[in-house]
Amino acid sequence: MINKLIVETLPKLISLCVEAGNYQVSNHLQDNKFSSKDNDTPLSEIDIKSNEIISSGIRKIDKKYPIVSEEHYEDINPGDSFWIIDPLDGTRNYLNHGNEFCINIAFIKNEYPSFGLIYSPISKISYYAIEGSGSYILRNSQSLSSALKISCNTFNSNEPGSDIEATILTSSSMNAKKLDLITKRFVSPKIKKMSSALKFGLIATGEGDFYPRLGPTHEWDTAAGQCIIEEAGGSVVDKNMSRLKYCKNKTYLNNEFFAIGDKSYDWSDLIKSLSC
Repeated sequence: MINKLIVETLPKLISLCVEAGNYQVSNHLQDNKFSSKDNDTPLSEIDIKSNEIISSGIRKIDKKYPIVSEEHYEDINPGDSFWIIDPLDGTRNYLNHGNEFCINIAFIKNEYPSFGLIYSPISKISYYAIEGSGSYILRNSQSLSSALKISCNTFNSNEPGSDIEATILTSSSMNAKKLDLITKRFVSPKIKKMSSALKFGLIATGEGDFYPRLGPTHEWDTAAGQCIIEEAGGSVVDKNMSRLKYCKNKTYLNNEFFAIGDKSYDWSDLIKSLSC
């Protein structure tokens, strides 16, 4: 029933992203004022207005399920099924006039994401997935008939681990010693540092292979991307190699997580060493 709701409203959800994204782009190069949250992350008027556009739009589409967002999550009882959104993921990058910000919309069902949508206002690319239906990329907000199915990259299983080339996606603040542990694992690995959940989209399209996140994040940062990667054949796991769960605590806080393209590759030793 929930998947049917998503299928029927997907064009409207993408339209909401486009509306919020156009607003973000129109203010992108201005000197936007911001304040700092308790966790030292920035909050701007752009975040607040984008949240209003997306939250009110979802409420018009669906009045049944709660909405949890980065800008409004306290005192909400989400139950076992709820929407979770990040109206402007990568606020710091946005405020610095970078191009690596995005919009995340997901639906959580029984502790796991069953729908994910990531939209890049700059490239006008949408990545989306519905549980059991695969992952897709849509360019320039065209009709859904133009969407292309995507899948994660897989390594040649006949190659020894040291001969595998891999593209590693990290945040700009990745610890140098931890990054060294990764680079020693592969032959001439490509390291790409970038902001926001767009990294999930690159893994889902096969343009990236591994995204380790060792610092804290929130569930609205990961839910959409997790569904997109999982439906593309990859996985998002915690340090124990267990599938990342949701609604874990009242602040929707994640500890470290690891986004993986090729599930057949044995990542466990590397993840264990990165988690120490």
